[in-house]
Amino acid sequence: MRILTLGESTTADAMAENGKSWPRQLEKILNTNNLSYRVYNMGAAATSTTKLLNLLPEQIDLYKPQIVIAMIGNHDRTYISKLENNFFFNLKIVSLYLWLKDYYNLLTVDHLQIDRSEIADKNEANLKIIQLLKNSDFKKINVEILLQTDAMSAKEKAQYISSIAIYLEKHLQINSPEKLQIYYELLKMSLESYFSVATVVAEYAKTLLALEKYDECYLTAERYVSSYRELDAQLFSIFQKCAERSTPKYVANWSDVFSYYPARIGDFINSAAGETRLNYEKLYYILKSKNIKLILMQYPKCNIQFLKNIFSPHQQDQITFVENFNNFSKELATKQWDEVFLDKYSIVFGHTTELGASLIANSAAKAVRSLPP
Repeated sequence: MRILTLGESTTADAMAENGKSWPRQLEKILNTNNLSYRVYNMGAAATSTTKLLNLLPEQIDLYKPQIVIAMIGNHDRTYISKLENNFFFNLKIVSLYLWLKDYYNLLTVDHLQIDRSEIADKNEANLKIIQLLKNSDFKKINVEILLQTDAMSAKEKAQYISSIAIYLEKHLQINSPEKLQIYYELLKMSLESYFSVATVVAEYAKTLLALEKYDECYLTAERYVSSYRELDAQLFSIFQKCAERSTPKYVANWSDVFSYYPARIGDFINSAAGETRLNYEKLYYILKSKNIKLILMQYPKCNIQFLKNIFSPHQQDQITFVENFNNFSKELATKQWDEVFLDKYSIVFGHTTELGASLIANSAAKAVRSLPP
């Protein structure tokens, strides 16, 4: 039995710890009972679904697979990829949250513009807050903020608190879990004072991603869209990332959030972004025409429903879907992150260790064995 595996660096042999990628381990697992399986791994780092699909006809002719297993699409969409590549690659703790200064555009929402200005460090009260920031003492920071903002309007208070957060990330560096938590609390306070500022909502949502607070990210998205009814590209990309990592509690509700914008993002509600969706469909039809079985696998800790929603119910019945959410969640409940992943390049998952690759391989093996002869 010949199997072709498609994917990016999370699949490629070259990126695997000890050369034991999940396709290599899959082949070994399938052949434990003296069976005859051959796995041809076409995983390539930093590739896209378009590039993979362009090469597929030639690979089918060469290897003549009866099964294709694909875990693809992570490099297609550009949503906060700049952020991921620059700030989360090879980090063991997602707390180094230094934003690129030119990454933010000034946005005006509800006639209020919050800029990237920071608190002045010559004011006595501000100097006290700055010292408290250095000491990571949020309780005292909170008390001082309440004193300083007592006579301010809601908009002025939001501006003041966001300026403190900006000072923290620009000058003190968010290089510890404590400072990341303070940054989160400051942005939350700012939004509680005045919610309509898109740039603050965006920074807050990114921080929720870093802290893996996906339910809170959903609630933030729901509040935003129900009040202001328009997402810019940056907010959509961040909320999209939250949706893909959503817990079962809210995964179905994201459709309601995005349904406010059928003209711009309706396609994503039931599937994935344009390029990814089209290429998944193309993959399905190419393999169907050649009578090759298709197994679609989701990335670790990501929701399988977003893959299923790309296809019609009839198409879903002809595809084997494999999730890697429960198996990785269970493993991470008892093991350290670096026992399962080598890094955290995609925020909630990364390149796997040999152990992590074995989790994917076992999921794939179970799917292969479930296929009818």
